[in-house]
Amino acid sequence: MPRTDRSQPVLEQEREQAPAAVAGLDAPAPVAVDRIVDAAGAPGGPGRILVVVSPKGGLGKTTLAANLAVGLGRIAPDSVVLVDADLQFGDIANVLDLDAPHRIPELVNGLAASDDLVLKALLAPHPAGFFVAPGAESPVDAERVSPEQLGALVQRLAATFRYVIVDTTPGLGEHTLTALDVATDAIAISGLAVPNLRALRTELAVLRRIGFAPQARHLVLNQAVDPGGLLPRDAEAILQEPFDVVIPHSRSVPVSTNRGVPLLLDSPRDPAAKAVVDLIARITATDAKTLRASMKRSA
Repeated sequence: MPRTDRSQPVLEQEREQAPAAVAGLDAPAPVAVDRIVDAAGAPGGPGRILVVVSPKGGLGKTTLAANLAVGLGRIAPDSVVLVDADLQFGDIANVLDLDAPHRIPELVNGLAASDDLVLKALLAPHPAGFFVAPGAESPVDAERVSPEQLGALVQRLAATFRYVIVDTTPGLGEHTLTALDVATDAIAISGLAVPNLRALRTELAVLRRIGFAPQARHLVLNQAVDPGGLLPRDAEAILQEPFDVVIPHSRSVPVSTNRGVPLLLDSPRDPAAKAVVDLIARITATDAKTLRASMKRSA
């Protein structure tokens, strides 16, 4: 169960020590029900919970989460769900150009809170073979979702889906800490700028100190180009540990985002898309070349 009951006092103490680091029922569509029933009962026990975090906004966290859903959806069709835990101002539905009439406040309240079939039916299906639980329509509506409810939702989804990807609010708020507390993997992302790298270093140190760091961790350097001459090796020196995946700068990323089509669908041969596949290979312990060939065949 989530350790949210202890997160708030500990977090308040860490805010003082590390301010840089602690500065989301209409009738369900039949097609969604059919796809969910097919996905239910995936072998291997509870699914992986992949929580994507960053200390600051604007670092590509949501874009990466959306592309992870596309890539993992190729590996496990209809057994991947993307949760927008940036409840107040989440952009997952916009990034995917997805019509999502049902939002997380509906999923954790009312009948869906106690009926798994209703919960599954309210998820929004994406044509690429995964499902989405979008954030709230407004910041006011987001107040209907407590950290405990979010943690319980993620765990319920992991009981059915092979992969649950959670996009979070920047920083270390209560909802993000709760998601990390139930996670199997943390994917931490930074850009190639000194303030971002120092903030990520502090955030990782805070998570280790308060015991909210999952055993499996993947460090991602995103949009790796800097007009000031900073190189990935310089970034690693600032972070004081190596990055697992470096995603190069690509002009195709904002184009695909503005079109509402993830890069893995829009420009799969782009170097940035290939780097995302490298991250997926690391998460799934699969050879990257084999994975690329498999994803190409399933496209």
